[in-house]
Amino acid sequence: MTPADTARVLAKAAAFDQRTIGRSDIAAWHEALCDIATSDALDAVTVHYRATRERIFPADVRRIAVAKRNERHERAAIAPPSGVATEDRSAEVKQLIASVVAALPTTESDRRVARAVARARAERGRPKPEHARTKPKRKRAADYPPPISDDIAALATRYLLDGHTPAEVAERLGVSRRWCQRHVRREEPA
Repeated sequence: MTPADTARVLAKAAAFDQRTIGRSDIAAWHEALCDIATSDALDAVTVHYRATRERIFPADVRRIAVAKRNERHERAAIAPPSGVATEDRSAEVKQLIASVVAALPTTESDRRVARAVARARAERGRPKPEHARTKPKRKRAADYPPPISDDIAALATRYLLDGHTPAEVAERLGVSRRWCQRHVRREEPA
């Protein structure tokens, strides 16, 4: 609320109780009511004088305006959007988020191994075709280690036999690129 708005609130109060208004009154009331919306303060004057003949003070305006604002916020929070009733599923969402966070590996190598093992378990048959999405290429200075389990080695072999390049398989499964290249050479017909 601006000082001009505060003067409007005081003018409305003066219409009810015939008070005189000066600059010092406006400054004092503005200091007490600067964070209240003008419409709420004007309505508070009307509400006050509907209920009592006593002179209104800034504390009365604040009390009535804040109560009105709180009531408006409660109605907005309770009312469902577009008149559609919605079910509160926040507990389920929180539980789902907690389970996902708990399932996440903690280190990069743990994540890589967990991803490779999950793929090996999920893809016991042929691997799914590569989707047409672009992944940022990560440059690796060092090579990955050889496969740490037979499932990962079997999955890498399937990818290589299906025509994926050793570099793709090495990056996707986190296995040694050299191991993939040797395995391709070994599987090639002579």
